Amino acid sequence: NHYLNTLLHFEDSLETVFSKVTMNTYQAIKNTEKLFSVEELERAVEALHHADRVYLYGVGGSAVVAEDFTQKILRLNYLAFQAGDIHVQMMMAANMTKNDVLFVVSTSGQTKEILRLMTVAQEKGAKIILLTQHGKSQARKLADIVLTISEEENNIRIGTMTARIAQLVIGTESAVGKG
Repeated sequence: NHYLNTLLHFEDSLETVFSKVTMNTYQAIKNTEKLFSVEELERAVEALHHADRVYLYGVGGSAVVAEDFTQKILRLNYLAFQAGDIHVQMMMAANMTKNDVLFVVSTSGQTKEILRLMTVAQEKGAKIILLTQHGKSQARKLADIVLTISEEENNIRIGTMTARIAQLVIGTESAVGKG
């Protein structure tokens, strides 16, 4: 248990690295469980269920989570669109309607591209679901529904990975609820 929230060091053995990553991942999921709102998940599932189209977007590591969630909801036979290129995503956003949902994955909730995209979606009347870390952010102010994961970015080497795992857990729950 002494590996909890500890930094990785170049001199760490493979066994130590494995233990640190495992413990930090477990802790990230437990921390997310404490913050998680079943009511917000229910609202997200309801919005996704009634959407004509679902648009998904994330930048960097968050794009991996958006892509994973896109595959899950496509398997459920819903119209889902995801583009890694912000210019393509902005073109999609320009055509959104009040019957569409934008599902954004943003660990920080501060990425400029994400904020621009959310602003356009809001102007079009689309419902916006945000999957993000706990804490204040500009993206939270633009979202209709916020799915919160714990803050795990204090150790960038482990933090980004544990944040991704917590996001994938919430994305899976959203897809399972939709099916």
